[in-house]
Amino acid sequence: MPDPDPPISSEPSSATRNLPVPVTRPSPVARQTGGDGWLRRALRTILGFRSSTIRANLKDVLEDGAGETGFSPTERTMLRNILGLRERRVADVMVPRADIIAVQRDIALGELMKVSESAGHSRLVVYDETLDDAVGMVHIRDLIAFMTVRAAANPEKNAKRKKPLPAGLDLKAINLGTPLSATKIVREILFVPPSMRVIDLLARMQATRIHLSLVVDEYGGTDG
Repeated sequence: MPDPDPPISSEPSSATRNLPVPVTRPSPVARQTGGDGWLRRALRTILGFRSSTIRANLKDVLEDGAGETGFSPTERTMLRNILGLRERRVADVMVPRADIIAVQRDIALGELMKVSESAGHSRLVVYDETLDDAVGMVHIRDLIAFMTVRAAANPEKNAKRKKPLPAGLDLKAINLGTPLSATKIVREILFVPPSMRVIDLLARMQATRIHLSLVVDEYGGTDG
């Protein structure tokens, strides 16, 4: 397959500047002895003409020739970050303990709604007495589902009302003083050590479908 970017030649004459330039398929010898362009390095790796790994070559591609890779600056940054996940540990990316937004297990639903609104997070850590006694997490989606079920009005009675309830929901039926522990909507949470690799944690989250983890030290205390 011809190279989409033809090699740069000497300055063409005005008569031939716009003519198509035929590009021949490089021979195995040329692939082995050619320059250090990113495409040739990638070809040598894929075709077995170089002993280094594709990972190493991709790093070289991202570090060399900013305008020759075809990647935008944003794409280059994303690729570098992905390659760096293998070396990163949970301690490198966790939210420090002091910045964790958490709620007590017996918090009233009304207060929980206010905390969720100000926090701007869909998931909040739930603890018993202190943050070192975490019991799980609460998802705002579960809270809304719980309140929707409690507020649902009887369709027949609602139809007979002089002024039917909007969406068939009677929000007055929700007791905002109900403690979170009574709703049974607290989900499981992952507990991981700070030395765990980020890539391993992502795989574990994907396998368990639990998307919030608490970082704990060797004594069981919460780090982040």
